Amino acid sequence: MGLGGIAMAWIGQEEAAAGMIEEGSSIARQLGADVYLGEALAAKSLHLYAYMHFPESLATGCEAADLLRSSGDLWNLANVLGFGMFSATFTLRFEQALAIGEELEPLAARIGHAGAAMFVNRCRGLIEQTRRPDLDAFEQFARSDLEWCERNELPWSAQSHVFLGRRVSAR
Repeated sequence: MGLGGIAMAWIGQEEAAAGMIEEGSSIARQLGADVYLGEALAAKSLHLYAYMHFPESLATGCEAADLLRSSGDLWNLANVLGFGMFSATFTLRFEQALAIGEELEPLAARIGHAGAAMFVNRCRGLIEQTRRPDLDAFEQFARSDLEWCERNELPWSAQSHVFLGRRVSAR
């Protein structure tokens, strides 16, 4: 139910997504299995992220991460930590974002999760640019980000182009 809910969320079906995710959460609670509840809460976190409810996404994601970590579901843990790092970054909770990155970076490398590694690098780059604006450094970051996305065939290269476009427009 959670995966279906995430798919519905990302195509703009907010109410249908919320219903599917809530049903999945209810089933997980009835089963009493942390791994299923962790996955359901991760789905809820991604749903909240999709609609820019970043503080709620972060809080739900942290709860999911605890359950996923304890159940050993490392792939979903990396997913939820990555979106949590973005949510923390977007709400200017830089220290929390960087702390998430400290856990996520070695995990992503260990399990070969290129998307999670992208989250870490991208958030660190955005935080650095916010703290110490430097257009040349930002352009270098954006090019590196684009190269990583293309090399790993990640679907987020469009955002890299947005970063590059912002650099060009700032000239």
